[in-house]
Parts: sequence; C-alpha cells; structure tokens
Amino acid sequence: TEDEHEDLIIPIGGISAVDVKVEGPSVILTLSPPLAPTGFAVDFMAEGHRISMVSLSPSPQELRSLLATLMSWLGHLTVHGPRSLGLVPRPVKEPFALRFQGTVLEERDVDLLEDEQWFNDTIMDFFLRLAIEV
Repeated sequence: TEDEHEDLIIPIGGISAVDVKVEGPSVILTLSPPLAPTGFAVDFMAEGHRISMVSLSPSPQELRSLLATLMSWLGHLTVHGPRSLGLVPRPVKEPFALRFQGTVLEERDVDLLEDEQWFNDTIMDFFLRLAIEV
C-alpha cells in the first residue's frame, strides 16, 4: 500500500509577509490570520493552537527559483531579505515605550496583544490606570 500524504494547504491571501534568510537558506511565510492546522500538522499541534508562520528550507540552488515563484504568486507583498538577492531589507524597528503614571509599556508587552496571545500584568496595569484617568 502507498503511504497516505496529507498536505498543509495555505491560501495565498492568508500570507501577510515573506522574509528570506540566506543562512540555511530559509523563506519564512507569516500567516494572518493564523490558520487552524490541517493535514500532517494536526498530529503535531495541541488542540486550539494555530499556525502563524511556516518556514520553507530550499537548497541554495533552489532559492532563486523559489523566490521567483513566490514573487509571481504574491505580487501584492514585498519580499524582504538581503540585497545580495535583489530583495528589500526589512526596516529596522525602533524600540519604543509608552509611559503613564509610572507604568512603562514596552514593545515586548505590545507584542503580546497580537492574535492568540495573552495580556500580562503590565498591559493590564497601564490600561486600567489610563481608563481611571479618563
């Protein structure tokens, strides 16, 4: 009997970012909104968890053709990566912090507000203080 093979199907419209790393090499697809696991991924993920990133690991010889294919499929996105591959480097994010009544909300706290994440005590303290003040 043949081994059954189940694919992980990712809709093109669900890919929100593409980042290329020369080390490896790897191509990282960011999914938004995160997808429920399908195919083989169901066996490896806890119930209720979603897939927010997928990494492709082509051989160095396959990288350029993979990028050409992705760019033709994903014309609405900018593929970020090294200039040596003719790509646009990802802009460097400046760290930031919000301060209110002695509570400091840093970038790592704000990152917790993304899909499928949790509030922490700093976020709750900051916004409760803000709500009381307003």
